[in-house]
Formats: sequence, structure tokens, C-alpha cells
Amino acid sequence: MSEQNKPDIKSPSASNRSDLAKAIGGFQAGDVIAERYQVVRLLGKGGMGIVYLANDLKRDRQIALKTLLPQYAMNQQAVGRFVREVNAVRQLNHPGIVKILAARQYKSLLYYTMEYLDGKTVREYMVKRGKLGLGSAVRILSLLCDALEHVHKVTVHRDISPENIILLQDGTIKLLDFGLAKLQDPSGAQFTRVGATLGRIQYNAPEQSFNASEVDQRADLYSIGIIFFEMLTGKVPRTFESACDLVPELPKETDRFLERALARDPNERIANAAEFREGLNTLYLISVGKVQSVQEEKPQGFFAALMEKLSGLFRKR
Repeated sequence: MSEQNKPDIKSPSASNRSDLAKAIGGFQAGDVIAERYQVVRLLGKGGMGIVYLANDLKRDRQIALKTLLPQYAMNQQAVGRFVREVNAVRQLNHPGIVKILAARQYKSLLYYTMEYLDGKTVREYMVKRGKLGLGSAVRILSLLCDALEHVHKVTVHRDISPENIILLQDGTIKLLDFGLAKLQDPSGAQFTRVGATLGRIQYNAPEQSFNASEVDQRADLYSIGIIFFEMLTGKVPRTFESACDLVPELPKETDRFLERALARDPNERIANAAEFREGLNTLYLISVGKVQSVQEEKPQGFFAALMEKLSGLFRKR
């Protein structure tokens, strides 16, 4: 049976339930999916799907294949959203974003295929390296900002985390997993993924916990701020914790930058990915002495005298 380009979303017929039963048990190495994709091994399992490394027998190449989790296969709403999300993400065309090759329904099985990326997640890289130097962090996140600048013309990712960024062997990155993306269907209605928490909580912007459907690109920038802090210090930030206190060799402007990146109020946060990337690059240039560090402005008048008197008291101690 041939694949369908625009699948009809319907419950599996009795004759096709064996395919669904196999999916429930999990495909094994050597199994052929949709008479075309031979499973090599399991790559991972997420909130809504399972991803396999497979050989495309028709085109003689390796691909990543994601299937809908069995518990959602009979859910009309979940299936419909899965298809619409894939179609929307395919609008994205950027070297820093994973390419979706095809989305199909074969008998009772819903799946889509992606380019296979031979690399490691940023999480794996951080675990191996420990704390990253400012230069390495800036390079990786500048590439991510470049990809997000394109993404934000269409959608908001809403699940930026070290697990969803692949670092390739040539030093470039790929952004993955748009399953939580805030997208528009052709009718103009917003939809989000069902059956999963909206993102990894430690990387979520505060407003995402209250009204995830209304967040904008600044929620993604908050997530990048958390990753930046974690890259530099080896830990996610806690209240009143300073990156410069934990890593004294960082430029003092790092804390000011992070204060804006992690502002709880989106209106006080860095506004867009281009501005975030520019701020990262400025920090790096300061660190290598190509840009002069900006000195703190001294308070004037009465408050200047008061601060001077207080600092004098502390010096006497």
C-alpha cells in the first residue's frame, strides 16, 4: 500500500489494528515501517512520540522517524494537531533548524521523517565539558539566536532546552522538537500539543506557567538566558545568585545582561533574538579586550554623599 501525502485522520480499521499493536510494543531493529523505512535502533522517546534511526530503503539514506505514541493514536484531536503542527514547522527553512522530510499516515500508523543528525545534544556536551568558557557559550548561543530569529517569524518554540539543541561535528547547531510550538493553523486558530507539560519547567519563562497560549518570542529568550547561565556556571540560576560571583573572571556586564535576559516581566526582558545575539557578542568582545568595559555610573548629589558615607563606615570595619 502506498503512502498518502495528505492523510485522512480516522480511527484504525480492524484490519489495520495489527500495525498499531506492533507500534504499541515498539519497533525493533530490522522492522520495516511503511514498506520503506528499516529500523536501525531507538533514538529517544518524548512526551508525544517515539523516534527511531532508520534506513530509507527508497533513497538509500539514514533518517530519523518519529511516530505518535500509541495512547494518542486513537485520539482525533491529538492526531489532528500532530499533523497540523508538522505542516506548520515545514514552513521553516534555516540551516540551524532540523528539516522535516515527510509526514504521512500509513494504514493505522502516523509518522514523520526528519534528517538524521550525527552529533550530540548541548546537554551531553555540557555534561562532558562541565562549565563552558564564555567564548564557547557565546558561539553556540549566537547560532541558536540566528535560528530563532527565523523561527520567530512563524512561531514561538516554547521548549528551548539543552536537550533540544544538537551540536554537530562541524561546530554548527540544529534546533529540534517543535512539538510545543505556538503555531497558527490555516484557519487562524492557535493550537498547542496535547498530553505533555509545556516545556521543561526549569527553562520556562514565568508567564509560560500561567498562560502558555499567550506567550511570545520573549519566552524563548528567557530559556536561552537560563541555558547561558548554566553553561557559564554549571548550574541553573537560583534567586539572587550571580554568575560573576560564581565565575569571577567573567566580565561584570555578564550579570547585567543576565538580569535583562531573565527578567520576570517580559516587558523588561531582551526584546528579540537579534538583540540577544548582539548582547552575547558584546560580552565576548569585552572579555577579549576589543570593547571597553562600561563603568558603573556614580550616583549624584545627596545620594552620592550618603553612599560615600556608608561605604566609609564599612571600610572602617
